[in-house]
Amino acid sequence: MNRCSDAGCCLGLQKIGKRAVFKGETLVRHMLDEQKKACDCFVFVAHDTLVISVVELKSKSIHFANIKEKMDNAAEVVDLILQRHNVTKNYRFIPILLAKAYGTKPSNSPVARRLYVRFRGRNKSVFYGKCGEKLIDVIKKYDV
Repeated sequence: MNRCSDAGCCLGLQKIGKRAVFKGETLVRHMLDEQKKACDCFVFVAHDTLVISVVELKSKSIHFANIKEKMDNAAEVVDLILQRHNVTKNYRFIPILLAKAYGTKPSNSPVARRLYVRFRGRNKSVFYGKCGEKLIDVIKKYDV
């Protein structure tokens, strides 16, 4: 898989060097459970450090509880992959939600402000963007 897109929404992968993109369902079902919900894609990028993004793409309605479940499952898979390859440092984990439109700005929504992903003992805030956002820009903006 060379792109991260679903139903008219995509994450731009321009100007990103070496990368591997995987369908979320494939990884979650293979590594966890057939019944678990999965985000749309996982993107592994060799940048200054290893960057791992779990991405949920929304072209219609946004249900934050559903998104949290998908991203938590994705974080569990990423943790398993990092453990299997003995990666303990020099990586960044970025959960991303891209949508065509948000009914309310995520910064104004109490539910969206509370959305985080638990990863390796830390709460990671979700990056909110519009469909078409470039991953290189997300990497520059996240954790700044």
